[in-house]
Amino acid sequence: MLKSWDKLATDYKNMRMRLMTMGLALFLLYLIAMPYFTPKPLKMELITSTISHVGEHTTINGQNAYDTRFTLPDGSEVEMWVMESPYPKVGDKVPLDVEHFDDAKKVYRINYMKWRLGEYH
Repeated sequence: MLKSWDKLATDYKNMRMRLMTMGLALFLLYLIAMPYFTPKPLKMELITSTISHVGEHTTINGQNAYDTRFTLPDGSEVEMWVMESPYPKVGDKVPLDVEHFDDAKKVYRINYMKWRLGEYH
């Protein structure tokens, strides 16, 4: 037996409301739980690295960019895009900000201000 159109429309509306309510509940649960799963920053330090390789010039979003490899004081290397002047040359000393997290990860950022002003030696 077929349901009437009014009954089908009501069922559809009720189902849609339930799905929207469940979606909102999942989103709120995500917002509440997210801080427990994000790594916490422990400390920030400034190190001096040396440019060991400069790739070919390219343009990203209309800005000049160089794929650049940096040798860290411990001998390891990181690779980053240099997108602002001063443009890199092999052998340049570059200040990097290192952010340490509680999950043992590190994030490296070029400190352009100190690099331009030469305040990192």
